[in-house]
Amino acid sequence: FENGLAKANGVVTAYNVNPENGLFIGEVQETVTKGVGLPAFCTIEAPPVIPEGESMIARLTADGWEVVDDMRGQTAYEKSSGKAVTISAIGPLDASLTSLAPATVYDSWLESSWVTDTVAQKAAQVKEAEITRTAKLSEVISTTQVWQTQLALGMISEANKAKLITWMTYADQLSEVDTSLAPYVVWPDKPAV
Repeated sequence: FENGLAKANGVVTAYNVNPENGLFIGEVQETVTKGVGLPAFCTIEAPPVIPEGESMIARLTADGWEVVDDMRGQTAYEKSSGKAVTISAIGPLDASLTSLAPATVYDSWLESSWVTDTVAQKAAQVKEAEITRTAKLSEVISTTQVWQTQLALGMISEANKAKLITWMTYADQLSEVDTSLAPYVVWPDKPAV
């Protein structure tokens, strides 16, 4: 090729680029005729080789090929909130994003890494343990309600009385659970019905 025109008839490898952004999109074998140029958005200059697994792409500019970051489709995280976002643009990662995922919902970005707010995390874990205890105590109430009525009316069987005592012992054990140990709370075993 000379001045963009073929010097002889033949077949050449042409490298296609996206007309909107110059990104390399593939190569084709083009049949060329002497004195005729390549189709639009093609070049015979090969793009740089990008190592397998790298998040990069070649882009043709007026100065030739350049290699740019290409993380499109990958997940990044907003440093301000930890919210996951899907990257849709080429180029370096925006300064407001990081490719590092927060470890917990209680993480905040500090300079170059996520830092867990252990006080907030612990408070949430204790609150969850309290909710669990309340749910378990509600189950005790619904399970023992008929037996308590039978006991009050003096018509409970010995078998049901024994079950009531077992379940009420379980309720006492639940009340004594130290929820401040969350997330390492050891719950008592629920009795059989």
